[in-house]
Amino acid sequence: MKKKRAAGMFCMMMAVSVAVPVSAAQKQESMTLTLDVGSEYTLTIPMDMDIPFGAEETNIGSVKVTGNVKPAETVEVDVEIGNFISQDNPQDTIALTLINKNDNSEFGTSIWNEKEMRDETKEIPLAVQVKEEDWAKAYAGTYQATLTFTASLITPSAP
Repeated sequence: MKKKRAAGMFCMMMAVSVAVPVSAAQKQESMTLTLDVGSEYTLTIPMDMDIPFGAEETNIGSVKVTGNVKPAETVEVDVEIGNFISQDNPQDTIALTLINKNDNSEFGTSIWNEKEMRDETKEIPLAVQVKEEDWAKAYAGTYQATLTFTASLITPSAP
C-alpha cells in the first residue's frame, strides 16, 4: 500500500511540475466585415383628378422623389403625356401641356440628387394647360388623358 501511495504522490508531483509551453509573443489576426446599404427611393405623383371644362390652367399637385441613394447617384423622372381622348369617340382629342410651376416651363424631365432626396427639399408643382381654342373645338363627351411618370436610378459608370 505504501508503494501505491508513493507512486500516486510521485505522479501528482510530476503533473504539477510538467511545464506547458507558452509563447511570450501575442498573435493577432483580424477580419473585415462589409455591408452594402442599397439605394432606394420613392416617387410621389399627383392623384387622379377632374379638369374643369374651359379651365386654361389647372394645378394638379406635385411630383417629388425622396430616398437614400449613394452620393454620386441621381434619380431622373420623365413623363409621357397623352392628349385628352374622348371616351365616346377616340378620334376626338384635346391637346394639353404639363407645366412645371416652379419656373412656368413645360415639364419633361427632372433630376433629383442625393441631397435633394435625403433632405426632401425638391418638389415640383405641376399644372395642366389647355388652350382656349382647343376647348372651343371640343366635342361634347367625357375625355381622359394619361400622364405616365417614370423614375430611373442613374449610376455613373466607373472610371
